[in-house]
Amino acid sequence: DLSWFNSSSIGIWNLEYGLHNFIPGNGIAVTGIDSSNYSLTGLNPQTAYDFYVQQDCGNGLTNWSGPFSFTTLFNEPKNCSVSSIYFSDDMESNNGWTGNIGSSNGEWDFPTANPGGNSSGTGPSGPASGGTYAEFEASGSSTGSSFSSLVTPMVDLTNSLGYNEYLSFYMHAYGESIGELKVGVGNSSSGPFTNIFSWFGQLQKSASDPWQHVFLDISNFNGQQIYIEFSYFDYDTIHIFHG
Repeated sequence: DLSWFNSSSIGIWNLEYGLHNFIPGNGIAVTGIDSSNYSLTGLNPQTAYDFYVQQDCGNGLTNWSGPFSFTTLFNEPKNCSVSSIYFSDDMESNNGWTGNIGSSNGEWDFPTANPGGNSSGTGPSGPASGGTYAEFEASGSSTGSSFSSLVTPMVDLTNSLGYNEYLSFYMHAYGESIGELKVGVGNSSSGPFTNIFSWFGQLQKSASDPWQHVFLDISNFNGQQIYIEFSYFDYDTIHIFHG
């Protein structure tokens, strides 16, 4: 839902929108809007967009104002019956996860209660459920670009043909310098992984904000034995990321 300030009671509006940093003239145009607000449909989830707006005063057009930016949120979980669960983990202990797991900056603290814990001014005030969670921590001295991976045990979907399969998890990203989380699916714990989700930057506005439920369709991997990777990209001095 877009809105802007109308400095007069006359005129109509033109709108152009597109993916973040699109070049004006190459976006999607909407003309003849008769109020200073407009609702867009058909957008992709967890995607950054820009828009520009222009007024037609009847005797000429104003210059374009913008860009104004927004990011769409996630798809909500579907209300569907669950016939079986192939893999579930409440992140209370490490039961077969692999990757960059440890207590140093630039690694996944898993579980975070042993030995990890939040730095000040970042992270959630508590887990989404249970007693703990997995946390990426790189506060303090971490600089430059780094990469950290957390990979599930093998998930066997060989008997899943003919069904719709979904991945569900909760994430919390509160802090000044959040990097990028990517989720990928592969047939080996070492990859390669096909990316199915990504999020860059802060999501929650405070430690007490609720965790975000992410719900992804992975039916393209039916009939396979798969591994799911949660990878974190630390582009600069990063404080924390929880997944």
